[in-house]
Amino acid sequence: MELVPRVPEMAEVARWLRRSRHLSGLTYEQLGRATGFSRGRLNRAANGWRSSWPVVEAFTRPAARTWARPGCCG
Repeated sequence: MELVPRVPEMAEVARWLRRSRHLSGLTYEQLGRATGFSRGRLNRAANGWRSSWPVVEAFTRPAARTWARPGCCG
């Protein structure tokens, strides 16, 4: 896999990815098992490396389940 350097446009996306993972309560290892992506690939996305849509979307599934729980998130 070729690494694509960090890009300024990914900074806001990366913040959102980190927040989503944090709110889900999952480690990168757990998120990787749940999504089929490696821990390293998920971590690179959350640190601003340009990533494919499926990698970005992988963060949303566990977060969406968390946000759907009663009493979650305000």
